[in-house]
Amino acid sequence: MASPSYTTSSNIPIPTYRSIGNKVIVPVGKPADHCLLVPVTSVVTPGIYNSSGINDNNNGGGGGDSPWSGAFTKTFMRGGSLSSASGMENSSGENNNRGGNVGYLLRDRPFTMISKLSAEFIGTLLLTFIGSLSGLNIISNSNAVLHAAFAHGLTVFALVSSFGHISGAHFNPAISLAVVLVGKMKILNAIFYWISQLAGGFCGALIVRFVTDQKQYDSIAGGATIVPPNQLWYQAAMVELILTAILAQTILTCAVDTSTVSIAPLAIGMTVALDIFAGATLSGASMNPARSFGPCLVASYFLQNGPGTKLTDPIWTSHFVFWLGPLLGGVLAAFIFRTLLTRGNNRICP
Repeated sequence: MASPSYTTSSNIPIPTYRSIGNKVIVPVGKPADHCLLVPVTSVVTPGIYNSSGINDNNNGGGGGDSPWSGAFTKTFMRGGSLSSASGMENSSGENNNRGGNVGYLLRDRPFTMISKLSAEFIGTLLLTFIGSLSGLNIISNSNAVLHAAFAHGLTVFALVSSFGHISGAHFNPAISLAVVLVGKMKILNAIFYWISQLAGGFCGALIVRFVTDQKQYDSIAGGATIVPPNQLWYQAAMVELILTAILAQTILTCAVDTSTVSIAPLAIGMTVALDIFAGATLSGASMNPARSFGPCLVASYFLQNGPGTKLTDPIWTSHFVFWLGPLLGGVLAAFIFRTLLTRGNNRICP
């Protein structure tokens, strides 16, 4: 690594590194203290910096187990000589001049686990509810795919924008598994996420039943995903594996390159829509065990004219495909990410 250069304000040296991509490491305080990753154009001058990169505390960014949203961190250099006024002010106008020349980190207060689980529950509920109802009043099969793709894609875009900074906006057990395997989430947290996601999918499917009449409900099979009759189970499982791997890879890749954080909701939503366009007629393009399990369970009780009234009906006999394929897809995405796409340590201290 190149030797650090220095820029000085009032005889206080601030070491910087240049030309490490579009990032630089700013030591805060003594060399053993934390380092902050910030974008630079030439040299770093004393001030307040924001980092939207990955939070390396294994609890994700922004207080949630987020694979992409990142934590916002402020750096304050103590000492009135570092600003034109008597001290530095943060965005709320608070003066941070406390004397001395030692820097420190100030992170946003993290969200509680209850907040994260609530976000996962609500997000999965809405995804299941809107996705299931998108199949109503469809004239042709081609229109059905179009409606499903746009309904799911736009819903994911809105939900990731709304809840991404809280829980990471997984809404999918396969995504939570992938995040665990790349080391960005604890296994125990993932188990609670799974419970919230499955509960959200069930409640979303239950609401679908109560806002539709029996004929409407039967026409969409309660929103359940079913392997098409002309497809073998292993063919459908392979399609689910590939589609889910693409989706999970998009999410994990957005987490690495912090310059793409702002477009992550759009990228993820478009990936969902494109996956449905590609695989809806081959496997149902679920990519999400929670999205499939809730409607399947509710339909087994309320569906009167269609598959799913018995455990031996197609709605249940092919249901394992929507667990096997997506979960293996999450594993594959995590493997590719860890072996081929990881840059190395996110922090490089001088």
